[in-house]
Amino acid sequence: MAQPWGRKPYTLAQLARRAGISEGRARALYTATPSGLPRPDTADADGRPLWWEGTIDRWCASTGRAVPEDSFWLVRPEPLTSPAVELRRGWVETTGPYGRPMPLFAVVWDTEHGHLVYLVEQDGDHGWDTVAHAAAQLVEPRWWSTTAVVVQTNQRLGDRDVPLAYLYRLVGKSTARDGSAGNDGGGRGARNRDAAAAGESLFGGLRRMWNRALAGPETLSSPDDDLVEGGAAARRWARAEWVTSLDFDEFAPQLGLSLPVWLDGTLTAGTAARSLAYPGTLTVPDTSTDWPAVQARLESAENTGLPQRYPAAWAVLAADAAARLDQIRAAHAATSTGGDGWYLAARPAAPAPPLALEQRITATRPEPDLDRVRDELTRLRAVEADLDVDDPEGPVHAEAIDLLAEQLRAAARDQVRAEGRKPAARDYVPVADDGLVVYHGRWDGPVIEAWKAELTELTGADRDAALRLRRVHRLTDRHDPDVLRELYRDADGRYLLVTEYGPNTAVWAEWPVSLRVVDGWTDDTVLAADHHGGIATLLALTPDPDGRFRVDPVPLGPRSGRDAHGYGYDGGTPHVTYRALLRCALGDDVDLDRTSRRLVAQRASTDRPSDSQLWHALSTTQGPLRLPWSQLVQWAQADHDRATADRNA
Repeated sequence: MAQPWGRKPYTLAQLARRAGISEGRARALYTATPSGLPRPDTADADGRPLWWEGTIDRWCASTGRAVPEDSFWLVRPEPLTSPAVELRRGWVETTGPYGRPMPLFAVVWDTEHGHLVYLVEQDGDHGWDTVAHAAAQLVEPRWWSTTAVVVQTNQRLGDRDVPLAYLYRLVGKSTARDGSAGNDGGGRGARNRDAAAAGESLFGGLRRMWNRALAGPETLSSPDDDLVEGGAAARRWARAEWVTSLDFDEFAPQLGLSLPVWLDGTLTAGTAARSLAYPGTLTVPDTSTDWPAVQARLESAENTGLPQRYPAAWAVLAADAAARLDQIRAAHAATSTGGDGWYLAARPAAPAPPLALEQRITATRPEPDLDRVRDELTRLRAVEADLDVDDPEGPVHAEAIDLLAEQLRAAARDQVRAEGRKPAARDYVPVADDGLVVYHGRWDGPVIEAWKAELTELTGADRDAALRLRRVHRLTDRHDPDVLRELYRDADGRYLLVTEYGPNTAVWAEWPVSLRVVDGWTDDTVLAADHHGGIATLLALTPDPDGRFRVDPVPLGPRSGRDAHGYGYDGGTPHVTYRALLRCALGDDVDLDRTSRRLVAQRASTDRPSDSQLWHALSTTQGPLRLPWSQLVQWAQADHDRATADRNA
């Protein structure tokens, strides 16, 4: 968050003085249940509560107490003696850090207290502090000291009735280029309105009413813009300081204003232009919810005969769609179109599926026969992976695969609870967790060279055909075409893609989670990797009688949150690798959580270092890693036995 207003926190005693109450009264309010004071913003090194100045002033205003005279004016807005003058309203195309586009909806008012700038970002890609910073492009530096910037926070369909805004003030960073102070201009709204009536250009090219800009959106990002005209140069001379958060009904009614609130996904240049002519709630195409995509998937599934070929897949697609339909309709019903100080500018069109389709999905229930679910999931995975990227069945199959897998996981969790145990988040579920995941590692070193000797490189027509597959697109779609290098297939049919970014080459590979590959490991197998700053391409090398190697990827743990193994330091990725190796050695029928938690406790302890030899090898090895499989199994079993003994003790 930006620098808080006042730049210093207030203790409980200081809060009492600022609020005009005794310290004893403040302490009693704080210790009450529920607390009578606002929630602390932070704490000091000893854990004592601290509040920002804006939080205290807002609390005073909301509880009817006198607000300190030096508080920022929008925290204590007094009713206006004359209406606010709207200087501009509409779509603004500007840029954020690193030149990234940051389109905004902006309204600028001139009030007798100072300027008020209201900003809403289109896509939420930038933080609210960055959005607030853009206000410096809309107001001359001499008015910054009295400018209040209100940024609408994200508002989704079905959210709370009263929207929340973040309040900022503008502060000049240094002196302006003409030598005058960058933020010493006082002045009140009355002078601003007089100047506007006289035709003076307080905002240069930007101080226009929207009816002068209907030809198109204004762009505020040119590096050649003059400071007074509020271009990119203005951002270099100002910063936004966060003051507090306010509900819209806490400040807008007192100013006689009603602010347009935009739901996520409804703000575009087109809807912004339409809102200028209609000061009510527009109905716009639904880009806020996923219902259009859900309905399209259902219709595609029916058109391609999926209900007949994969009835369990259709059942879970239909049941999921029915649940989403109910949720979205409930969100529509819960969304208000306005309140004190605000109105909803636009809302997405409500779902309206064909009646026959709605009747079919609402009457469908998931398949209760889990064996049939497993069978269809296995078959769908095999079919979906090798579909062409433009095949309309691809997205439908992919969604059905995810839902069938989650159905199996939910059933497994229910079974664990029925047995009186607590489900673990990363427990392996057969079939559900047998899909391939994407692994990312380095592509150099002796271990990689041994692997390359056992791979088949695809060239010519074979490469072109493979690049059209959905499974290969999961490896390529995150890269520009000009960085793609070799494409390989291993002995089990998994694909590997090599990329080159400058001097670095990397591999993006289909990687197993299932332990089936472990069945072929012998006492001669060695788990090997070459160290590259912690991230490793960890492989199992098993020699054949003819002197060649069988090379297997070392499985990742189910839903591990990592796309690579790692070693060489005491950190999260090596710990995830430790757990994955425990699983490889002990299997999926062993409770790994107890052993893993024991290591976590030892890592956090200063007087009880870890006694795990496996963890010691993973966390301290700095060069090439070579772990004999037979030794690793012994270490893993020893760790598990110690964890079991600790529990029994």
